[in-house]
Amino acid sequence: MKVRVIKLGRIAYPEIKGLGEMFVKRCGPLARPIQVEHLELKEDANVANLLEKPAGDHILIALDEGGQQWSSVEFAKKLQAYADNPAIKSITFLIGAPHGLTDEQRRLAKTTWSLSQVTLTSDMAWLLLCEQIYRAFNILKGTGYHHA
Repeated sequence: MKVRVIKLGRIAYPEIKGLGEMFVKRCGPLARPIQVEHLELKEDANVANLLEKPAGDHILIALDEGGQQWSSVEFAKKLQAYADNPAIKSITFLIGAPHGLTDEQRRLAKTTWSLSQVTLTSDMAWLLLCEQIYRAFNILKGTGYHHA
């Protein structure tokens, strides 16, 4: 299985990009055999064309302020459930450009997830998502990174 993080629009600050890439890289040993990768795409990228088919095998989760809120443990359990399902080949997380997702992009998603009740920049949402994926794999492995 593959976990992809797609960020529409470039990440403006190299410090944020470096931290997010660090979390993605650290996922490698924890996530095996799952691959974790991230992509930065143009703001106007056609998301529908980027998604693998059939949609039932490839889950799209859009990050949106109106989405469901999950704790880190709930997220880890959802990630594990997807990984345990042999019909699911990939999970893609979609973070919109600075002005958010379009209605069409939201409609493509199986579900929407809100990282917080506070408003985050798209760059900060990307960084937080990368850390939460890393945290989820730590929770699933029982490493002690997550102190709940």
